[in-house]
Amino acid sequence: NPKAAVALNRDAYLRQLDGLVFGEDPRRGYVAGGAFYHPELRFQFPVPAGWTVNNTASRVQIFTEEQDAVILLSLAAEASPAAAADAFVGGTRASVISSGPVTVNGLAAHRVLGDVAVEGGVPRTLSYFIRKDTYVYGFLAYTTQAAFEGRLGTFEQSMKGFRNLTDPARINVKPDRLALRRVTRGGPLRQVLLDLGVAQDGLEEHAVMNGLELAAAVAVNTTLKVVVDY
Repeated sequence: NPKAAVALNRDAYLRQLDGLVFGEDPRRGYVAGGAFYHPELRFQFPVPAGWTVNNTASRVQIFTEEQDAVILLSLAAEASPAAAADAFVGGTRASVISSGPVTVNGLAAHRVLGDVAVEGGVPRTLSYFIRKDTYVYGFLAYTTQAAFEGRLGTFEQSMKGFRNLTDPARINVKPDRLALRRVTRGGPLRQVLLDLGVAQDGLEEHAVMNGLELAAAVAVNTTLKVVVDY
């Protein structure tokens, strides 16, 4: 029976999805209340209001809507802030305006201000290399030389705000996960999802996730995917 085979294959596929992380995993970094938190690496720093944050596996990218000013955070390969600063200057051939050791919230660091020639111009850059635990974190911020003074305070606020994360409420976060739910009362998908505890503002997303329209009729014993907070 082809229909029975399709149903069995669908159920087997759905079982593989049960419990999978849905969306971004906050344990690897998230933004809340004007700050970026990284529970696994135990650090936090303030994020400029209105700027976009793109958290990737290799770096955190923070930029204005116009993308005319950028802050990057990544792990440096070097073992000390001074060595990381030297590697940055050597690798970019930066024209150094100032460079020296600083302390950021009790953490050893090195600050570098300079100009870096790139295709299309010579942006001014501000870098902080901060040692925390066994890692050196490298901040790099840049914008045009003409706009730099106006952005400097914003750059410094994020970099000098880097600190240890100790708040259990910010550390003990869990990702949303997919869960399988069997329908016990049939009806339009919209009502079925509400019965399963899906919030009103999540109905459209759940409809797309299940490949159905909200007005579609859903039979009893149908298995649906829903997002839950474990």
